[in-house]
Amino acid sequence: DALPIFLLMSEAQIPEDPTLAARTGVQPDIFFAKVDVFNTFMPLILSQLANTQVFSHDSSDTSGYFRRAQSILVPALRKYFYALNGPKLWSLTQKELIKYLRHPKASVRRAALLVMQLCYRDGGDVLCSFIMAEGLPAIVEMTEDPDKEVVEQARLLCNELSTITGQDV
Repeated sequence: DALPIFLLMSEAQIPEDPTLAARTGVQPDIFFAKVDVFNTFMPLILSQLANTQVFSHDSSDTSGYFRRAQSILVPALRKYFYALNGPKLWSLTQKELIKYLRHPKASVRRAALLVMQLCYRDGGDVLCSFIMAEGLPAIVEMTEDPDKEVVEQARLLCNELSTITGQDV
């Protein structure tokens, strides 16, 4: 499985101060942030959210998919997002993540919301100040999803955003 290796690669890319680029405009040399690498890797790694057959031994077992995605895929995506270290790449990655909020499988939508929640938690108010406004409509829309677990995950994310920003989300 390549995801644990990808997780380690992402962790190695995280600078000591991940908010430095956002605050100062000085972009550290991060392999995953190079244009050609980012344009190739980002859609490819996020597409693993929809790879429900790999993350679940039984395609009808959505809780199995979510548990495995939560333990393997979500940490890798979280570290990857954190390593990107800049508003432009955060924004592009969030736009790609939002596509998975419209996936036909509820477990995929729930996993995408979890990734977003953890990324916002890691990035705090710096991340929120740059990209929350563009993601908020899609996040709030998920509070009306037909699946109750997706709704609960969306509410957790909204609560997280409220805590980070001090605003009612």
